[in-house]
Amino acid sequence: MVTHATIPSTRQQTNDTGRYVRSTPGNQSLTRGLEVLRAFMLTPLLTNAEIAERTGLPRPTVSRLVHALVDSGFLLYDIGCKAYRLGPVHLSLAKTFHSDLQLIKLAEPLLRRYSEQAGINAGLAVPDQQDMMYLTTIRNEKSGMIRQATWGSRMPMETSSAGAAYLASLPADEQRKIVDTLIPAHCTNAQARSARLYEGIAHVARHGFSIGEWQPDNIGLSVPLMGRSGTVYCSTVSFMVNEATRGELIAKHSTIALSLAEDIRLAWKNASRY
Repeated sequence: MVTHATIPSTRQQTNDTGRYVRSTPGNQSLTRGLEVLRAFMLTPLLTNAEIAERTGLPRPTVSRLVHALVDSGFLLYDIGCKAYRLGPVHLSLAKTFHSDLQLIKLAEPLLRRYSEQAGINAGLAVPDQQDMMYLTTIRNEKSGMIRQATWGSRMPMETSSAGAAYLASLPADEQRKIVDTLIPAHCTNAQARSARLYEGIAHVARHGFSIGEWQPDNIGLSVPLMGRSGTVYCSTVSFMVNEATRGELIAKHSTIALSLAEDIRLAWKNASRY
């Protein structure tokens, strides 16, 4: 008698692997509507034509989706500007998301303590598509940095220290898939850019932290952290350097970055719930 192994349910696969698995197809209209909302991440006002250009969706599709989003309050039409902007409901959603994450409340006192003691910026970031996004950040660098990050600020995964730290936490096949998305083979300098990114990933394996340099005189160091839900977070520190102090400060602050990450791990481990 031939027996067939029982295929575990997608819910069981999710529980076993720690990664969300579902076999049922998603809703394409909803997915497209969310793409429309994502188009507003860096620009507060967009016309239908601009939304279509950013999303790659046909103009008639954009028109229908925008109509539904205005009706539901997720978008508002600005008559004076003849364009759309996000509705206030997003602020409430962001506040609920931020206040609900107990892990942020556990990490923030540690980020603040290290930031104040060392005179550096410290934060906690997560991946979102091709970017890394700050869940929280404490700014304590006094040397007049141009970029003032806040929670919700985004960094390119390809070039940020948090991006390399996140990728280093993934299995090799998942790393390759994401890197191929970030740096398609046909793009300019693809081989050199991929090599730099893989070098940053390898640095995490060797030393426990990644190094990023978004400006020649600004250094970021990141360490990957695994949450109970299976989500990968990255603790970050950043600071200003010059040619004379670069090596000394990276060595000094790498110790701080590793200690900060370990303290956050312990705080999360000892918490009854987050």
